Amino acid sequence: MSRGGARGDRNVSARFYAGAVVIVLAAAVAVTAYSVELGLARPSVNTRRIVVAVAEVDGALARDADFREFSEALHAGLAARRSLAVRNPADSRVNRALIGALDCYSALRESWQTELEGDWDPSLHGDPAYWRSFHPAIDLADAGPLTVAGLRTALRAEARAYLDDALAVVER
Repeated sequence: MSRGGARGDRNVSARFYAGAVVIVLAAAVAVTAYSVELGLARPSVNTRRIVVAVAEVDGALARDADFREFSEALHAGLAARRSLAVRNPADSRVNRALIGALDCYSALRESWQTELEGDWDPSLHGDPAYWRSFHPAIDLADAGPLTVAGLRTALRAEARAYLDDALAVVER
């Protein structure tokens, strides 16, 4: 009789350990997924500096910069983003947001250059699918045929949304 009881105790112990392992794994996944929200992962100082450099691109647009000044700010932002060392989930989240913002700003620069060169073709460049095909971060979901000014306004708004996501992580 003691043999049967010992086997039953082993089954209970095995179930207990299996349940404990499942609970620990679930907790680890939850902590990993929400480490930024829980304050466990914070962006590095370098990441904060890079976000400021990319925010300067939007700042150039806000002060009515000319094409050259905007291009210089964009190139500085692109160079800064390339130096980002992703070390934790917060840095990774900021990196994704900055890639999206810089993609939108690059498309904005291309549209501005096309306008300055006199190559703007409304049937080609006015089609949102044209911009989405070259720049994966661009949505332009509800946009119909676009004008140069309308496209630049929409691209700046999309870039600003990505930048706001990065700033939200950095300011936590």
